Amino acid sequence: LPLSVDDLNESDKDYMNGINFFRDLPNKEEEFGAIDMPFTTPGAAGQEVPLSSTYHRINLSNRDQYVQSALEYRLHEFDFQVQAVVEGLAKVIPVPLLSLFTGEELRTMVCGHPDIPLDMLKSVAVYKGVEYSSALVQWFWEILETFSRARDHSSCDLCGVEHDYHAT
Repeated sequence: LPLSVDDLNESDKDYMNGINFFRDLPNKEEEFGAIDMPFTTPGAAGQEVPLSSTYHRINLSNRDQYVQSALEYRLHEFDFQVQAVVEGLAKVIPVPLLSLFTGEELRTMVCGHPDIPLDMLKSVAVYKGVEYSSALVQWFWEILETFSRARDHSSCDLCGVEHDYHAT
């Protein structure tokens, strides 16, 4: 689903307050002239992103273009990254089926069930190029045993799961 201005209003209120400030300024050149702002918008990483090669400062005559350009930039700032995530998810779950699942169900499908007992995981693990009795494998299982249950199943930060990474 494409993002909308309503999505920005919900997820980035501070940004939208700034955009709405320019949109709602009175149509008076003297009030607008007192504002000396570049025709840029802050990117998610904090850098200033130029929105036009034509305009360099926001003024009354280009205000609507500024608001539209800033919204377009913000709505599509992460298109490349979102597409990469969708392509990755598509390797696990067919894209048309994504909308059929809740966020929790998708997390479980991608990250695994958080309550898989370590003993069961050990019993079904398949080793390629290394033996169960090797020091490396034994060290791996010893390390996993020190992690909390939240870390036992995966490291799925992408899914927005909060983990307790402290050893128990």
